[in-house]
Amino acid sequence: MKTTSFTCSRCKAEITVDHLPFTAGYGLGDGGNKVCYGCCAEEDKQYMRDHGKTCLYLLREYKPGSGYVYKITNWPGSLAFHDVHVKVGRHNIARVRYDCWFNFEGFVWHGVQYGDCTQIAHCKRTKNKSEK
Repeated sequence: MKTTSFTCSRCKAEITVDHLPFTAGYGLGDGGNKVCYGCCAEEDKQYMRDHGKTCLYLLREYKPGSGYVYKITNWPGSLAFHDVHVKVGRHNIARVRYDCWFNFEGFVWHGVQYGDCTQIAHCKRTKNKSEK
């Protein structure tokens, strides 16, 4: 396995990465600057605050003793929401539609994923305040 190092352009930390076959170990920021996964999460949060919408990933995992549970993450998984409520419905083209709700910074967010051939969830902040 190949190991490389880089300096995060945002937090200036020196990061060592063991390259796996499916990931580079960093994100790319403005101008192609390398950004660590922790800073990717912070940038994603700031985008959510500023714009009230984002694209995240709806993942279903099997937890022994609990069955299947859902979570919402960014691409590297450094930003994750685990308390996710999901409703499965029908869609006229994609066959199935997943609606999900999660809390972020005092608001309820709603995400929609169309079909079973993707994990991309289009998420928007609602006007509803979260109870947590």
